[in-house]
Amino acid sequence: NFCQADTVFVINDPAQVVIDAVNTIDEFCVGDCSGEIHVTASLANDFTLTGTSGTLNNSIGTFDSLCAGSYTITVENSNLCSASQVVNIFSPNQIVLNVSSDTTVCIGGSAILFASSTGGSGMVDYFWDLGLPNGISNSIVPISDTMVYVHAVDANGCSSDTLPINVYLYPQLSVDAFNDTSICFGDSVDINAIGAGGIGFGYLYSWDQGVGIGSTQNVSPTSNIIYTVTLTDGCESPLAIDTLSVVINPLPQPDFIANTIDGCVPLTVDFVENVSVSGSSCLWDFGDGGTSFDCGSTNYIFDSIGCWDVSLFMTSDQGCSNSITYSDLICVYDY
Repeated sequence: NFCQADTVFVINDPAQVVIDAVNTIDEFCVGDCSGEIHVTASLANDFTLTGTSGTLNNSIGTFDSLCAGSYTITVENSNLCSASQVVNIFSPNQIVLNVSSDTTVCIGGSAILFASSTGGSGMVDYFWDLGLPNGISNSIVPISDTMVYVHAVDANGCSSDTLPINVYLYPQLSVDAFNDTSICFGDSVDINAIGAGGIGFGYLYSWDQGVGIGSTQNVSPTSNIIYTVTLTDGCESPLAIDTLSVVINPLPQPDFIANTIDGCVPLTVDFVENVSVSGSSCLWDFGDGGTSFDCGSTNYIFDSIGCWDVSLFMTSDQGCSNSITYSDLICVYDY
């Protein structure tokens, strides 16, 4: 019978899922992971984001707290049809802070500190610790070795790294005057001073008592005296002071008498001096070539005719010397 019937079917494709729009918000500051991605896909009911911040999934297409980097967006509908798109979250230019080098100043001196930067957004300000005011530079007068920290903040409130600047102090100035000494009346002596600390050079030694300038001086005081030396170094370092004393030892005042001053050859004369003390030394010169080292009293026989100078040289127990001479004191005659 070969009977038949025909029917026509229409099979339609489902509506294609597409990403209608993607809006991105970059990081506000470098590394703060404040980025956002907002995806619009009207036929999608599942949104997946894969990238720097890992894999995230939701049904609304909004993703936040994203770090800078590349992300793949995948959207699906109820038929598991999908569409994808790659987007990027960017960072602003990073603030790179530069600071002045570590420095060393004298005690009482000031250090000028500087900061600058590159990158960032808009105006950049600089924030210092230790209560210092904001700005590109500051001046401090440290009382000890000090570390100062500074960081930069741009118009977005983004901060740079915090960097230190070390401010060191040169050591305290010191001076040593040497040495306490004693000299005999009428003598001179070198007095000396040596400095240390401060910047280590440019030392200026100033002595009082009208002595003058210089580390070594020759002085001839006539009485006991104290000398003061003041040291400066051409920097702000507080001056250093030291003293030394010079004691003046008196000269001995030798004198003597003779029991006779003339007579016939050979003539024996007793000499007596009563000035010397224990520790003194004496030298008699009787003028005719004869000598004696006795202190107190001595006698001498003159066996040559003539008139003779007699001298007594005396050195005290403190090492000071003096002498006295009587000219033609002893006269010796022939028989």
